Amino acid sequence: MLASSLGRVPATRLCRLWHNLCLSPAVHRCPAGLSHTCAQQARSSSSAAGFPVDTMSFSHAVSSDWYPHGLRPMVGGDPMQATLRRMSSGVELQPMQSSAFVRPYSIMYQLDGRKRRWDAVESHPSVACVLLHKGLDSLIMVRQFRPAVYAAAMRAAEAAGEPTPPMSVGFTYELCAGIVDKRGLPLTKIMQEEINEECGFHVEEADLEKITSVITALGISGPRMTLFLAEVDDSQALPTRGGLGLAGEAIEVLALPLASIPAFLADEGLAKSASVMFAVMWLQQRLAARQARRVGQPARADADVGRDQAAQATG
Repeated sequence: MLASSLGRVPATRLCRLWHNLCLSPAVHRCPAGLSHTCAQQARSSSSAAGFPVDTMSFSHAVSSDWYPHGLRPMVGGDPMQATLRRMSSGVELQPMQSSAFVRPYSIMYQLDGRKRRWDAVESHPSVACVLLHKGLDSLIMVRQFRPAVYAAAMRAAEAAGEPTPPMSVGFTYELCAGIVDKRGLPLTKIMQEEINEECGFHVEEADLEKITSVITALGISGPRMTLFLAEVDDSQALPTRGGLGLAGEAIEVLALPLASIPAFLADEGLAKSASVMFAVMWLQQRLAARQARRVGQPARADADVGRDQAAQATG
């Protein structure tokens, strides 16, 4: 009945619908007749079927595609597949009653003698760290489900007349980060605690190098994020190994090879913020400059500047 009723649906769309029903897709043949590699096959014909080529639905359609560009799961944390099993299907949107983290308000001001109003949300400043693993020549990142990202994807799909996207669309790739909500603590201490809790590594405050600070969510909130650089190796790993599982969170710790940075940046199918893009491009430039000084050549921003970059970044 299912096959006959959907007989006129394009194969790529039928496959997408099938994966929306699969909480944890595995090796199988879906109704469209495509194998477990249907996500990759569908990319080539997705434009003709009316789908954007780079979407989170395709990027995470199958479990084998949840670790693109050489991403490796670190010990500790909750793998994306395990988190999906813990989540119920469907999301309900409700008006906000109260929150300990954000507060909506209106800003009244004047422009050209006329009163203006701007609606905004008060939120905390934050810290984030470009965390290099010297032994792996990799950038340590975290992946977690962001309900607001998924809600935006739901609204976009509804507006386009597309099926409800799978929950995997809500997973984002981020730097180790945290909000500044503890009065009296220096930013380096807050960053140290976040690296400890999220990623499972101990870093001395003195070893956190400030990169810069940026303003985030310009149109709605405007808090400041302070970015740091640090390096770790396996000798600094903690027994807890990060992930915040005991705190009720579900964070997966990932290692992104430095050589994969260009492909990671170019992949629009991986949800990442502008601050992550800036931080990773800053790292790329820094590594290239260090390597150029070492060999006496002009700086390069691409990834083939050598496997020894991680140790040079903080040198």
